[in-house]
Amino acid sequence: MINVFRSLNYYVRKDLAIVIALITIVSIPVVAMAFMGSLDGLSFSDMTGATYYTWMNSDVTLISLVAALLVVTRLVGSDLSDKSVNYEILGGNKRIAAFLGRIAAGLLWGGMICWILISLPLGYFSLMNGWGISVDMKWALLRQALMFLPLLRMVSLLIFFTILAGGAGKGMALAVVIIEVEAIIDSIFSEILNIDIKYALSMSSFRQVLSLDNAKSMVIDGKQVNVFLAQLPAGLIAVTIAVSLILTVLYLTGAALIFLRKDRD
Repeated sequence: MINVFRSLNYYVRKDLAIVIALITIVSIPVVAMAFMGSLDGLSFSDMTGATYYTWMNSDVTLISLVAALLVVTRLVGSDLSDKSVNYEILGGNKRIAAFLGRIAAGLLWGGMICWILISLPLGYFSLMNGWGISVDMKWALLRQALMFLPLLRMVSLLIFFTILAGGAGKGMALAVVIIEVEAIIDSIFSEILNIDIKYALSMSSFRQVLSLDNAKSMVIDGKQVNVFLAQLPAGLIAVTIAVSLILTVLYLTGAALIFLRKDRD
């Protein structure tokens, strides 16, 4: 497992597509904030952590999912189609070790590292210009932390489909289809049917955690500003955690069963 994990970590630094995807996750927020600031006549000194969170954190996160899932599918599936996984096993690695090494690398880079990169703008805009007043920092950061679990859930789902498809290219194609289909279904239920499905899909879970729908007008330092209400009900937090972890375990268990069976073919 450790040898497979190390080789995949080395592969990250050598694979141009993965490097570009990671750079894209970091650069999109800066480009987007610069563009929005130019439209509203704001400079970078006006862009606080709260400004970024209320303006575009949710949208940028969903866009960054495509890059994050490219990382996952290439790490987990890059050597499935050419059967080089068989050489790992012939070289002394057990089947379960080869699987666990891929899962560890996929969850680390597609889940943890991408979540850190997605969250970085909150840090560097706050360090440059302070947090700001448009949303409570405590609740915004809690939402950002909680967002890791739907991301982990989606990464695990894509690991399952990548192993099922037997290759990175097919896995990435499925990743895009899954994101689009989930987004369409969530939009139909929430906006057209007015039914909140909340936890049924990864995208609906992302929306529950990241979307700020309510705001109140307040006078602060003599100026009237909109302050977004970011509080989350305790029940939503608990169910998001439980559903995300349960589905993550189920997806990875299914991926393990498929991986081990295919290796015996």
